[in-house]
Amino acid sequence: MSTAPVLPVSLSPHVCILPSPDLVELLEQSSLPPLHQLFQAFSPLPQVTTRTSTLTTVTHTTFPLRFSDYRDVETTCREDENSRAERTIDWIGQRIGKRAQAWVEEAEKEDYTKGTAISPWWLELDRCIEGDRAPSRHEVILASSTVAPNPLQAVTELHAKYNEMHLPSWVDPSRLCHTIIIHPSNSPLNSDEAMALYNATKKQYGVHTHLLSVSLSPPDAPIAAPSLLPELPLSPLPNTSFTKRPETQELHLSEEDVSQFARFIREFTTMSLVPWMERSVMEWNESVSMALYPPVHTFNMSWNSIPLAAG
Repeated sequence: MSTAPVLPVSLSPHVCILPSPDLVELLEQSSLPPLHQLFQAFSPLPQVTTRTSTLTTVTHTTFPLRFSDYRDVETTCREDENSRAERTIDWIGQRIGKRAQAWVEEAEKEDYTKGTAISPWWLELDRCIEGDRAPSRHEVILASSTVAPNPLQAVTELHAKYNEMHLPSWVDPSRLCHTIIIHPSNSPLNSDEAMALYNATKKQYGVHTHLLSVSLSPPDAPIAAPSLLPELPLSPLPNTSFTKRPETQELHLSEEDVSQFARFIREFTTMSLVPWMERSVMEWNESVSMALYPPVHTFNMSWNSIPLAAG
C-alpha cells in the first residue's frame, strides 16, 4: 500500500445534486443551506483508499469532493463557451482587483521572492478555477425526503425529471446515479414506513440507494463550516436561477446530525463513488486496449476474407 500525493480539487470527483421540492422546503425550514452546499461542508474526507488501474492500493490522506446543484450545472453548460470564458476572466480580474491593494501592502511585509510562500493573488486564481461548475463528467445524487405527501411518487418524479434533463454531448453520459431519502424526526412516516419506502426505492432503482435518518432539530448554537469555493456569478441567460452561495457557512445541525451526514458522505464515497470510478477506469483501459491491440482472431478473420488471386 502506498500513500498518494494530495489530490487537487480540480481533479476531484464532481457530484451533482438534484433535490425534490419537498426536500428544498425542508432544508429552508430547518435554516440549512441547499443540499449540495451542506454536503460540501464535509469535504475533504480523511483516509480514503483507492486502487489504480494496476490494482495497486493507494491511501489518500485527504480526498476532496465537489458538490454542485444539477440545475446550475445544466444551465452553465448551455452558455456559449466564448462568452463564458470572457465573463470568467473579467470576474477573476474583478476579484483580484478588489484585494490588490491589501495584498500589495502584505507583500511589502512578506518576501514572496524566496519561494517559501505562495502569493495571495495566485491562490485566489487557483480557487476561482477550482470552483468551476462546468464538468467533463460527473456523478449524480437524486435527493428527496419522507415529508412529501406521497414520498414514493416524489422519488419517481425526481427520477423522471432527471431523465428529461440533458447535458451537452461533450459531457460523459456514463455516470453513477445515487438516490438518497432524508427522513427527519418530524416526518409523517414512522421508522418502519420509512424503511419500507427505502426498500421499494432500492428495488426499483438499484443498490445505490440510502436512507438518512436525522432529527434536524435546532441546535444550541450553529457550527462553523468551511468556506465555499468562489463560483462565476449568474449567467446572463434568460429564465435561469442559480442557488445562492454565501461567503461563509454556519450549519444549524446537532452533533448527532453532523455525524449522520458525515457517515453518509463517507459511505457514499467508499461504497459507491470510488468503486464506480475504479470500474470506469478499468472499462476505459479495456476499450483503449481493444482499439490498439485487437484480438488475434480479428486479424485471422480479416485475412481469410481476402479473396485469393487466381494463379
